[in-house]
Amino acid sequence: MKLTKSTKGFDAEIQVGGSTFSLNNVNEESGQAVHIDIYDESGKFLDEFCSGCSIDFNDDPEELEKMEKLIHDYILENLIF
Repeated sequence: MKLTKSTKGFDAEIQVGGSTFSLNNVNEESGQAVHIDIYDESGKFLDEFCSGCSIDFNDDPEELEKMEKLIHDYILENLIF
């Protein structure tokens, strides 16, 4: 499992179960994180992860790792069939 910065116009990418998922932070107008949109490898929208947080590569490593695990587990439990 590795959360990386995206090169495809998304905020981040994550590998789960041999597939790559692209991720975008979605924020309120105030800038507060609301959820993370999840896309498949072709850029098709799949789902939203209502985490209440965002992916921020400037966070301390522990926070980023915690978010990475939450996203990974959500995709594994809900989007890998």
